[in-house]
Amino acid sequence: MIPLLLLAPAFAAGIHAGIPVHQRDLGDPAFQSAENGWTAPLATGDGFVRVYVGRDESTATDWFLRQREGFSRLIPDYTFRDQAAGDGVGVLLFRDGNVAVMVRSEAGAALAIGESLAARIVDGPPSLSFATLQRDESGWTVVAPGAAFVQTRGGGVIQCGNLPAGALPAAELGPPPIQPCGWTTRPDDVTAWDNYGRATVIH
Repeated sequence: MIPLLLLAPAFAAGIHAGIPVHQRDLGDPAFQSAENGWTAPLATGDGFVRVYVGRDESTATDWFLRQREGFSRLIPDYTFRDQAAGDGVGVLLFRDGNVAVMVRSEAGAALAIGESLAARIVDGPPSLSFATLQRDESGWTVVAPGAAFVQTRGGGVIQCGNLPAGALPAAELGPPPIQPCGWTTRPDDVTAWDNYGRATVIH
């Protein structure tokens, strides 16, 4: 049960910790996968951002290129940070070291939003906490101190009322009172996200 670290330490050259996932000008973040990053709507309701924090610059470049290829037409290069594409009006894709961002704005503010997000890139936060799977009398629980969100794949969900200290259920943001707190069988994998958008995976 050794967790796979998807991100390099924040102090390495060109490596950042990420962008805090909770921002006043963004709605609630949606965590997709360790390979795809997290997404949040603009608080104004006229667009969204997608953020990826890679383990190094090459993984962020790969993400940047995949996002660019997803457009139905080629979006032009743009001069911003280490790498960018778009028009700075409705769309801006950019990469700064290991952090890559897509901004979509229906209000024509893609560059302003991109500049604001780039200014929020954080270096040198507390070290990344690893999630662990623990077995107890009722099945399996995830312990993920400081996690912003936890995703699991597989494992039969059980319902119970008492969580071990530090345990974080996969659906912690789900509506009460029904809240899963463990799994009858060991999940196939667990992805834990921290508040900077960094992900670790247990297989």
